[in-house]
Amino acid sequence: MNGKMNSRAVIKTFTFCFLLIATVLDTKGQGSYEVKQTEVIYKEIDGFKLEMNVYAPIMQKKEKLPAMVFFYGGGWNSSNMKQFDLQAKYLASRGMVVFCPEYRYASKHKTKVVECVKDSRSAVRYIKSHAEEFGIRTDQLVATGISAGGHLSAALATIGQFNESTDDLNISVNPYALVLIVPAVLIERETLNPAFIPRFDGKEKELSPYDHIKKNMPTTLIMAGVNDNKIRVETVRAFNKKMEEYGNTCKLIEYPGKGHNLAHFIQSPDSFKASLGDMETFLEGLIKFKNPSWLDKYIASLKK
Repeated sequence: MNGKMNSRAVIKTFTFCFLLIATVLDTKGQGSYEVKQTEVIYKEIDGFKLEMNVYAPIMQKKEKLPAMVFFYGGGWNSSNMKQFDLQAKYLASRGMVVFCPEYRYASKHKTKVVECVKDSRSAVRYIKSHAEEFGIRTDQLVATGISAGGHLSAALATIGQFNESTDDLNISVNPYALVLIVPAVLIERETLNPAFIPRFDGKEKELSPYDHIKKNMPTTLIMAGVNDNKIRVETVRAFNKKMEEYGNTCKLIEYPGKGHNLAHFIQSPDSFKASLGDMETFLEGLIKFKNPSWLDKYIASLKK
């Protein structure tokens, strides 16, 4: 059925916002907000319930805040909703509401990349349709992701033809800005990992953000590891160049000697700090944070 979501599904989903137990993340003494973490179910399809982690600052005065949605990586084949847990906690402590949704993937749901794209769009529409409950500004929703998740984030702003039949298509999925971390933005069959080819089901060009760049795209930050052996830095450079050719604002930061684990604290704590700091600086140029940066103290607390 086209148009608005089934009303029963909406009511059921909305109920979960209040039934799931919240976890409070303590940041006292750091000059930042405590963070409340909750889970919601944003979509039910084919017998599966797709969840979303929500990180929100605990504030005495209610006001609408900027927001960010993170899409994890995993080759469209695996799930890790906690992949951006550390970044989400930090940005929420500064006064953003952060969302980390799951999406269907090949190893569990036997789905193709098209379904991943549809779920990412459904997640954004769910967030925007519940903006009042979440206390966010829909005009300041930033999308970010890593690797395959970077592909999904970029697809929000470039690819428009893949939507769930139950989505309200009147709700735009175009982000306020993009932060793309080692993103899969140029999809070419001849350079794809052979394991990925069946997941694209012959739709490589239709699902390639590079091939759908246009004018007036969101302000974009791209972070790339020069030594990345999964996402070649040349493809990211090509995306950045084409964005600029279309007159879009796009900044590429390259990390010499770094690879695909650019934003993973355990594997590479120094590049984790560098990438989070660059992300923070980029966001500070677009939104007004409620609290000042305490990144150094935050990183020190993670190392204890």
